[in-house]
Amino acid sequence: MTGAMLIGETAFIQDARIWLRRFGGNLFTALPYAASGLAQFNQCHDSFGQRLNAAQKAVEAVKRAAQATGMSHRLVLTPDPPQCPMVHVHIEVGKVDVVTFTIERCF
Repeated sequence: MTGAMLIGETAFIQDARIWLRRFGGNLFTALPYAASGLAQFNQCHDSFGQRLNAAQKAVEAVKRAAQATGMSHRLVLTPDPPQCPMVHVHIEVGKVDVVTFTIERCF
């Protein structure tokens, strides 16, 4: 993560450098993302509160639906409650469940 500090033994830092490259990242490769993020912030910062409120409402609606269907034990929302207009949704199901769900809903 750009701006983060990694502290440890020399061997650990050397290994981390290798993995940073393997994952395709360093400060210079992050520049396009930073520029895009700044442009979007400048364009959307006035609506941040509305977007955060919408994300929080969406998380609550998803949690209610999961509880109503008995699936809340398979659903993980991070962070909960949302601290920004972005939420990661993890659904703990097996491959068979996903394939069955997809086939039943799409065909």
